[in-house]
Amino acid sequence: MIMPHNFNSLFVLTEMALLGGLPVRLSEMYLGPIYGVIYVLIAWNLTHFWTEKESGPHFIYFFLDTTRGLATTGALVALTTVLTLFYVILSSAKGGLDYLPIYFEAKDSIGLLFCHVVFVLGIASLVMRFRD
Repeated sequence: MIMPHNFNSLFVLTEMALLGGLPVRLSEMYLGPIYGVIYVLIAWNLTHFWTEKESGPHFIYFFLDTTRGLATTGALVALTTVLTLFYVILSSAKGGLDYLPIYFEAKDSIGLLFCHVVFVLGIASLVMRFRD
């Protein structure tokens, strides 16, 4: 289950820093929590899809289990906070990468490409996990 998260992280970093350079603006920070809420609603609607009705609901993550009461609410607030924090960090990093061409003679210099590749590999090595 962790490999899709790893690949998602790698693809986001690669797209942002090496390929198209999608804009990551603070003015669009609200989109992350909206997608998160939609994900949670879909996950809650699929709780009876994963198992027989007689067995009761099955939640794909323990923190989405609505039978845990306030723990679920706390987990969702924490997840939304972390999601927002990482979006701010990613937006700041994108701003820093966009500021780099000032230090190079040409916008397509090999040094600039090297900085972007090091950024992708460095951040990917921090967020990707293989043995958990």
